[in-house]
Amino acid sequence: MHTNYLIIGGSHAGLSAIDAIRRCDSEAALTLVTTEKRPPYSPTALPYIISGKTEPAKTDIIPSNYFKDLDVNYINGASATQIDTQINQVRLNNGGTIDYEKLLVATGASALVPNIAGIEDVEFSCIRTMADAEKIKKEMAQAKSALIIGAGFIGMHAAENLANSGLSVTVVETFDYIMPASFDIESSDLIRKAFVEKGITILTGKQVSKVYKSGDQTVLSLADGDEISGDMLVIAAGIKPNTDFLADSGINCDHGIVVDERMRTCVPNVWAAGDVACASDFFSPMKTIGGTIPCATAQGKIAGMDMSQDSYVKDYPGNLNMNTFGFFGNFAFSIGNVADTFPDSKLEFEIQTDPEKKSFCKFVFDGPVLTGVSAINRRLDPGILKELILRKTDLSTKKEDFIKTPLETGRQVMRELF
Repeated sequence: MHTNYLIIGGSHAGLSAIDAIRRCDSEAALTLVTTEKRPPYSPTALPYIISGKTEPAKTDIIPSNYFKDLDVNYINGASATQIDTQINQVRLNNGGTIDYEKLLVATGASALVPNIAGIEDVEFSCIRTMADAEKIKKEMAQAKSALIIGAGFIGMHAAENLANSGLSVTVVETFDYIMPASFDIESSDLIRKAFVEKGITILTGKQVSKVYKSGDQTVLSLADGDEISGDMLVIAAGIKPNTDFLADSGINCDHGIVVDERMRTCVPNVWAAGDVACASDFFSPMKTIGGTIPCATAQGKIAGMDMSQDSYVKDYPGNLNMNTFGFFGNFAFSIGNVADTFPDSKLEFEIQTDPEKKSFCKFVFDGPVLTGVSAINRRLDPGILKELILRKTDLSTKKEDFIKTPLETGRQVMRELF
């Protein structure tokens, strides 16, 4: 078959690209290929599948008639096995081929399984797909304890939901504090405290050197000689971009598909977006994997606009960390640079705490410019804060007011900007 636009991958980046293409080009043939057999869903819903708070049928992120209304040729349950960029053709695992004029690779990423001795000999689960979540839910019914390797968002979400289901949970993290990619030490410690108060054991600064079975138990041997065991093992140690099928395609891959500010690859009629794309970072020229839904959605939109030659397309500003995290009735978020140090800048930190309300807020400034925010249980507007950071807004005349009343002052500044 032949199509004008071919999108491989049906999650946030691919769907965002479809919307962008159809706003500019409503008639050209558009095809989407996805490995999932069920309608598109958000991976953020997976922990709630595990806990039983929601059902798979309630996690769809598009209407049932979405593809029909947009005249999209929807091919599900299939994956690309090879791309021949010389003849503009994609080969699928079912033996079929698709000829394209323009291609977007939005294949996302898979769970990263760390290289630990014995890992191939034990049963474990990851949390990346709906099938993963359903598998864990079944395992929970037969388990009393669980081990989790990795204390990022996925690992901590899993810890909360497994603990809420009555399991004894132990989390092991290599870094010295939890959620190191998204929160600074201060906010991380407060989040950790909430988990410990719920009876969850968290071991940070610990390296797993070996995994093995002992009867019905899975045992983790730590580098310091300690051992811990549990009925089930969950691995949440990061992601790996899905690029294996791109061998010999001529598409440049380096920890992901390397793209420019319009999501273009080194091949003229091929774009990439989402967790498979290695794009510019907002704070530096280095290329990184965005790894968040906001990044994937923005990249997909820009790719779709560029593919359809939309005159309003703008360059991608770069990957900017933005994460939200609900845990045990608390709410935390982080945006931008929340680290204690950053190359070539003299950062200022404004920290506000209220122990009674269990609230915390840290603003990071580079001179008059806000570069990062991390907060727990604070009434703030993450959307406005993100815009202030993206626009590199000069707050010099309003900095003191912003620190005192960030919600109100932030809104006032945005009104003035518009």
